[in-house]
Amino acid sequence: MKRSNFFFFKRKIFGSDEMTFFSEPPRKKEYTTDEIYGSLIPAKINYPEMKKISLPGEEISKRKSQEIEERIRQEKEKMEKMREFKAQPLPTGSPDCSKCLPTRPYYPPTHPKPFALLTNDRGEKYQREFYEKVRKEQEYYKENRFHAQPLPNFEPEIPRKPECPPPTEPIGFFFFTDTRMEERHIYDEHRRFREKEA
Repeated sequence: MKRSNFFFFKRKIFGSDEMTFFSEPPRKKEYTTDEIYGSLIPAKINYPEMKKISLPGEEISKRKSQEIEERIRQEKEKMEKMREFKAQPLPTGSPDCSKCLPTRPYYPPTHPKPFALLTNDRGEKYQREFYEKVRKEQEYYKENRFHAQPLPNFEPEIPRKPECPPPTEPIGFFFFTDTRMEERHIYDEHRRFREKEA
């Protein structure tokens, strides 16, 4: 079997211009005989493992990232310290301020006075008008609602006779001739009186 050689520039790996050749180990193709089918199965090929190579740039970038993180942490600590409030001490020889300050006067609590807004009056007026309108509409619907008349009574009204009628009471009577006699007697007296005067 023919051997294949491959090479790399050392400039890319180690930073030099030298050219290094790496020879690939020969690959032996082994076969196993299958007793059942009589076919040839290729055996597993063991390839060489690649060595881990650490580049010098990785250490430099790691060191720089650590320096940047440390600088950021210091800046944060500095900002936190600047945010903390620290009162300045009083100058020497200054009097005690707790004694020289005047006493606080007492003021009674303020009680709000009742007041009426114009919007409240308008709202109450609108509510009254609205409820009055609703009441009138309900009355109008109630009046226009259909009401059926009661069924007529087709049974004749027959007065029932009393079981025991009351006794008959006589009514006083008079004749018309008696009235005519009295009127004729009065007329005759008036005529005689007129004749005497004549």
